[in-house]
Amino acid sequence: MILDILNKENEIILTQYQKSSGIYWVSKYLPLLCKHKKTILIDSIEEWYKIKKEFPEKVALRTDTKLGQEYPNIRGRTCSHEHVEKYYNEAKQKVKKPYLLCMDLADGAGDRIKSKGGFHINVTIGGNVYIRHAGIGFDYGDLIKRKAEHERWVIPWHDIPNIDTKNIGKYHIQTISQRSI
Repeated sequence: MILDILNKENEIILTQYQKSSGIYWVSKYLPLLCKHKKTILIDSIEEWYKIKKEFPEKVALRTDTKLGQEYPNIRGRTCSHEHVEKYYNEAKQKVKKPYLLCMDLADGAGDRIKSKGGFHINVTIGGNVYIRHAGIGFDYGDLIKRKAEHERWVIPWHDIPNIDTKNIGKYHIQTISQRSI
């Protein structure tokens, strides 16, 4: 399987993967936020050798899994082509069936120092909507790994139609100062 994540024709297949589906939805609904020039999902190192010429010498890598599996506990990496196989082998030791996201990102996309933060939204229809935010210098990965969460909101599903800027504070659960003491 060699799957172009940014191709809208692959939407049905992409919804089966944890990270890939997130990248796809951002590219579809928030295209100005998408920093991916090219992103391909593969499931073997042999497929890497088929596509590697499509990527610059430095390629960003992430490990993905199908929905329902444990979230991959392996950090992404940006490396040269010759180190991709090593990363894939590390992923295979930590994840039962790893899929590899190979990415060509826009300049500056991986620079944490320039990050303006990230957010994570978890929706349970009929339940609650959880919104978590990490500030400057942090990103979505910090939220997922529970390393940083600077603000949180919890909104009951039935309250969603009545939300506006005047009453959003009612749902604000916590704020952690970003200033050093």
